[in-house]
Amino acid sequence: MGAEGGQQAALSSVQQKDSFDWAVGALRDLADDAREYMERLEEVRDLTGRAEAIRDEVWKVVKERALEEMEEEERQEEEDGNEF
Repeated sequence: MGAEGGQQAALSSVQQKDSFDWAVGALRDLADDAREYMERLEEVRDLTGRAEAIRDEVWKVVKERALEEMEEEERQEEEDGNEF
């Protein structure tokens, strides 16, 4: 790879080592961030699963109560119809 004007830029061994160390550090930071992201994602999945279980239980209770109310209304209507 050439620099402007067709000249090649040469890095000293110290510059190469510094550049390499910086790149490795950046990769380690990226790997750490990815691990943390995965941990947070797992927490979100866990909480989502719990919320889904709670939601399902709430809907079960709502449906049961709605059915009970409908049955009670039906009984009331039958009783009211039998009074005449």
